Amino acid sequence: MTIWIPAVVIGIVTGLVSWLGLRLGNKLGEKFGKRMELIGGIILILIGVRILLAHLLGI
Repeated sequence: MTIWIPAVVIGIVTGLVSWLGLRLGNKLGEKFGKRMELIGGIILILIGVRILLAHLLGI
């Protein structure tokens, strides 16, 4: 089997999931506004802290 078929399938699925995420994000952004931005930012900071600690302390 050639590499093109899996590459195209992965590309299409990735594009669809990204598009759905954008649509869902827009809907949630309209409904919850700045609160969701704040929560999303806090979650990203916590993920970054967890990764940092995992690399520094081997957790």
